[in-house]
Amino acid sequence: MNRERRIFVAYGAKEQQLPEIRQVTPLKDYRLKLEFTSGSLLILNMAEQLNQVRYAPLKDVDIFNSVTN
Repeated sequence: MNRERRIFVAYGAKEQQLPEIRQVTPLKDYRLKLEFTSGSLLILNMAEQLNQVRYAPLKDVDIFNSVTN
């Protein structure tokens, strides 16, 4: 059985499927480059989130740089 996970966001009366992440690349200064199947690119600054218990292990640069998709 092929179980495809679909995520939809409602924009007014229209629903659109969110693009999936194609690739994640760790960058310097605790940033992540996310490339989506739609061709969009997002640079996500994780520096402030690293103060939260949930993300604290990522303060270790080796662990942060091991991030993959």
